[in-house]
Amino acid sequence: MNESRSLFTRLAVTEESLPGFFLRLAHRLGRSPGRIAGLCGLAAYERRPPAYHLIGLPDDIAAAFAATTRLSWPEVNDLTLRRYAATYPALAKAQVDSKTNTVAQREYWAFNASSRYCPECLSGDRSAVQSAHGGPWKLSWHLPVVFACPLHHRLLEVVCPKCGNVLGGTTQNRGSLIRQPQRDDLHPLQCRNPMPEGSSAPGRVAHQEACRARLDMAPQTSGSHLSTEERARMITLQERLDRWLAPGSIEPAEPGAGEPGGPFPDLILAAQLIKLSWPAGADLAPTPATAALIDAHAAPITAALDTPKPTTSKYLRIPELWPAPTDPAACGALLLAADTLLSTHKSASLRERVQPLVQTAYERAPKRAYAMLRDAEISAPLTRSLVRRRQIFHAGGSSPGPGRLRVPSRDCCFSPEEVPQLLPQAWFDDHLAHLIDHMQQVNSSTVRHLRRAASLKLMEMTAGGGSV
Repeated sequence: MNESRSLFTRLAVTEESLPGFFLRLAHRLGRSPGRIAGLCGLAAYERRPPAYHLIGLPDDIAAAFAATTRLSWPEVNDLTLRRYAATYPALAKAQVDSKTNTVAQREYWAFNASSRYCPECLSGDRSAVQSAHGGPWKLSWHLPVVFACPLHHRLLEVVCPKCGNVLGGTTQNRGSLIRQPQRDDLHPLQCRNPMPEGSSAPGRVAHQEACRARLDMAPQTSGSHLSTEERARMITLQERLDRWLAPGSIEPAEPGAGEPGGPFPDLILAAQLIKLSWPAGADLAPTPATAALIDAHAAPITAALDTPKPTTSKYLRIPELWPAPTDPAACGALLLAADTLLSTHKSASLRERVQPLVQTAYERAPKRAYAMLRDAEISAPLTRSLVRRRQIFHAGGSSPGPGRLRVPSRDCCFSPEEVPQLLPQAWFDDHLAHLIDHMQQVNSSTVRHLRRAASLKLMEMTAGGGSV
């Protein structure tokens, strides 16, 4: 274990992930990743390092890990997704100190248990360590919003070129940080997915025959049909997302700068809204090819939502409804469309773009649309664009849509405490008396009603809420 210190210091700048660290350290020491993880205090059921430790290590395990590997506490935490906790709010929904259901976390866009990968990054930097043990498995590849490698100007891969399966397979989501962790005969860059013909009896996972394909030699498959310009658009977006992920690097002029959660909550909600209302937002895709990628992901989902449900089924689960698209190209295309939706800084223009999608989403799946928007922690401009209006007021009460969201309808220089219950007559005479000339029916109560409505509108402007 004494060698782990020098190995880590060579890898720290490359954002090594926890499973990648175990794979490469185990290969260097001639042991299995499961054995190394066990020595570091991460062994669990059937000696498998639990997948939920990717989110972050509990303090007691982190302390044991640091002592065993002679790493510092920050170095240990930087192997986990805690590295991005301050800049990627979706991770806040993941519970570090409990055995989190990692399938559920995919629905929050928190992380992917399986890693995407760049074959050129995995091939290493030609140093002695990386030539022998491979390049780093980067931690950011586990984030749903990371779909490309700007360094090598390419989209990431997500499946093995030989077996055709997502790395880790479906059972990865249920428990193990590393596939077949007790095998000590695989290189860190070899696919660890089991081959069906080599499967043994249940309970003998460690003895299944592995695929063994070298992932650093994988050809470009994700988005290979896209043009150079289309891939360049995705790379440009990824560069901006990478800046957002780096602490303190968001420019003041960028969308979401200054918001408590940063720009990612808006981007993810916009992507989910496009998916739920598809193809209503097809014009947001920059090219027909990117629209086709979104359609391949969203069309089966919307078809399932539009299919009449059996009377015995109260709520049909659609597996890919909420998670980010697995395919990096489809994920990049969806985020490009979401970025286009949010690209305007004018609230009126944003509202014009968003409202047709909200309307379609509520007509298609009202309960799901409500669930999506109910607890959304998004920026004030996006929230205003989502809220429906009834006449001049935000719709409230039992009306469909996020009418209960208490968001000020605009930025104001006064507080709710400064709004009178009834607009003073002098204010009405100075600013609103001309409205009488445009009304067909006027009686003795008209002026008082207008003064009351003006106070309600002022309150909505500064405190939010809606009509009853």
